Amino acid sequence: MARVPAPLLGHSGFWNHSTDLLAEFDAELRPVDINPAAQEVFTAAGGGKGDVFRAMVGDEVADGLEPSLQQVITWGQTVRVDCPMRSPRGIRVFDLVIFPIWGANGRVKSACLLGRDVTESRSQQRKVERILKDYAEISSDILWEWDAEGRITEIDFRVKDRSMPDLAQVRGQYFWQMLPIAEAERVLRWWRHLIRHPKSFRDFEVEFRAQDGETRWYRMSGIPLFDEFVGFCGFRGTAADISQRKREQEDLVEAREAALAASEFKSRFLANMSHEIRTPMNAVIGLS
Repeated sequence: MARVPAPLLGHSGFWNHSTDLLAEFDAELRPVDINPAAQEVFTAAGGGKGDVFRAMVGDEVADGLEPSLQQVITWGQTVRVDCPMRSPRGIRVFDLVIFPIWGANGRVKSACLLGRDVTESRSQQRKVERILKDYAEISSDILWEWDAEGRITEIDFRVKDRSMPDLAQVRGQYFWQMLPIAEAERVLRWWRHLIRHPKSFRDFEVEFRAQDGETRWYRMSGIPLFDEFVGFCGFRGTAADISQRKREQEDLVEAREAALAASEFKSRFLANMSHEIRTPMNAVIGLS
């Protein structure tokens, strides 16, 4: 964040009338200025009086925020934290950004705290996370994540199986290293084509060799991951074990081939028998 000189944060209408929390503390954590919204929340939290940070905001809030304020003042870093606080509306969650204010001597003069009530959005976020966690718990699919180079960053085999590796064994490996050589070459060609223009994919089938030597097949689907700063940063998705289906398909193919072979043998047999029968019959018919 660019350095913000103290005069830019003077007593303005925005400072006094904003519904966001706005507060400034000097290098000794003494309050320099606090807007009415912050004063109201700090008072409800058990503070609102005194000339030091802890007395101003209350012990509960101070325990969570003092280390962040010290980091801002000591190192000139900007810190962002979620902080639950008591307010006139009950317990609320505030998204707090604490950034340094620089003095004319080039040193941190004070720390400014900006806070916005994000209780509803965080509640909705936690609800979505719980739903996703529930789906993950009841799913039998493998959950995985790769970085932008195709290295495994997360993998969760939902059904515990000693023949499958754990995350510690495969984290950092390229995911195609878990495949047989011929299959790895095919998948690597697919991967290089995919990352040219990262997009979602569905039902991509791969052959996997388990630790017990058994061949298994998985059907994979995934979505690309993007970071606001670095752009494309990997994929996340699921893999369903379709080995049984593959074996059934192979059995059907073998049964069909066997039926076709039997049918061809039957046709050749009947043709030969017909020939063997017609030859003596022609002689008999000729004599008659």
